[in-house]
Amino acid sequence: GAPDRYNWEYVGLKEYFIPYNNYKVDAEGVEYADLVLAGHLNPEYIRWELHRVHVVKAKLKKGVRHIYKERVYYVDEDSWGISLVDLYDKYDELWRVSMALMKNYYELPGTAASVNVYHDLRSQRYSANGLSSEEKRAVVFDDEAPSSRHFKPASLRRRAR
Repeated sequence: GAPDRYNWEYVGLKEYFIPYNNYKVDAEGVEYADLVLAGHLNPEYIRWELHRVHVVKAKLKKGVRHIYKERVYYVDEDSWGISLVDLYDKYDELWRVSMALMKNYYELPGTAASVNVYHDLRSQRYSANGLSSEEKRAVVFDDEAPSSRHFKPASLRRRAR
């Protein structure tokens, strides 16, 4: 949702367990059948660490509509990545939760999410985006940025075919 629909409040720096250094979840040889379970990813593949996070609350402004009345973001102090998000409905009940399974990409160097998981607590469904252990080619970070010609309309048209 648009940030201007919310009143933002910085709650402070707190310690929480967040998904971090998640190398197993997309390690070579991990089969999706073992990882993707009914209701959640297999906890054997997810690692949690106690980290300091910046807690930020977003509350919907009066007179504005959105499916989420409140959002709470947990931003990792080290990577500045949003690790967890709690999403509340109009009845102030926790409805959805999202989590970024962070890991260090040494080739960048930097920390980012390898997999993003979105849980709908009412429907008891979830979506995991970015799974790569069974893919032929996972995310690759090159040292070279593409030239400015790479983004010209003709170049984009060629690659879109």
